Amino acid sequence: MKYSTTNSCNAPAVRSIDFHQDGTAYENLLAGPPDSVNMRAGYVVLFPGEAGGEHSTGNAEEMLIPLFGSGELRIPGLDALTIQQGCVLYNPPHTSHKVVNTGDRPLRYIYVVAGIPD
Repeated sequence: MKYSTTNSCNAPAVRSIDFHQDGTAYENLLAGPPDSVNMRAGYVVLFPGEAGGEHSTGNAEEMLIPLFGSGELRIPGLDALTIQQGCVLYNPPHTSHKVVNTGDRPLRYIYVVAGIPD
C-alpha cells in the first residue's frame, strides 16, 4: 500500500491500494480505522459453484462491484439479482444476503461496506 503524507484533517491519508487479481480467494483492502474513517472493503474470488456465506452487514450498507465473471446476489424472500461486469449492486443495512457464482468462470468482485458499526 502507498500512503500520502499530507492530510489537512484528522482523517486517514489519501492513498492508492494495490491488490492481487490472481487466484487469491480474499484480500482485505480497507479494514476500517485506522485505514479509513468507517469504510471496509475487500477483493473476493468465488470459483464456479462457490458461494460466500449468508450474512448481514448490520447497520452498514454494502456495494458490490463485479470485475469478472457472473453470479447472483441472493436475499431471502426476494428474486436473485444478477451479478455481472458493468453493473454495481447495492445492499441496504440489516439485509441478510449471500453471493453465489453461477457462471463457469471465477467471479471476481470488490465489496465496499460503509456505515455506523454495530
